[in-house]
Amino acid sequence: MTSLWIEKRTIVAMALSLLALAQILDITIVGVALTHIMGKIGANTYEASWILTSYIIAAAICMPLSGIVAKKFGRKRVILISCAGFALCSVLCGISTSLGWIVAFRFFQGTSGAFIPSLAQGYMIDNFSEAERPGIMSMYGAATVLGPILGPILGGVI
Repeated sequence: MTSLWIEKRTIVAMALSLLALAQILDITIVGVALTHIMGKIGANTYEASWILTSYIIAAAICMPLSGIVAKKFGRKRVILISCAGFALCSVLCGISTSLGWIVAFRFFQGTSGAFIPSLAQGYMIDNFSEAERPGIMSMYGAATVLGPILGPILGGVI
């Protein structure tokens, strides 16, 4: 039974690391594709800057609230809702055809994504012993470091 728990919590930690990677990747992926997006929606540089800014503003506002929200509603519930909201807003950003919609969906995407990194780290600290934490946090750290590296590459490819 103990080995099953170790497997389950490690899989959850891996999934949370991938979620954090996706959240960080999303911050950087748009920068490279911004000129293409501008052409598709007919926005100038000033208007298109809000596509990036709306996400960052929302994340900056919501990230400090993650502990309070998780304490009130439960970490697991908040992570699942954040993941669902982030995924839904990602799809909605992808199908948006106007500047207003893409800025709004990026704002809600930033709101959803803001809770993921800190709650993922909290899960790992709570569910792994001090001896296990360096390994599991190294995996998490590697995932988060890959985000800014892969973002521009994927943004250029997409």
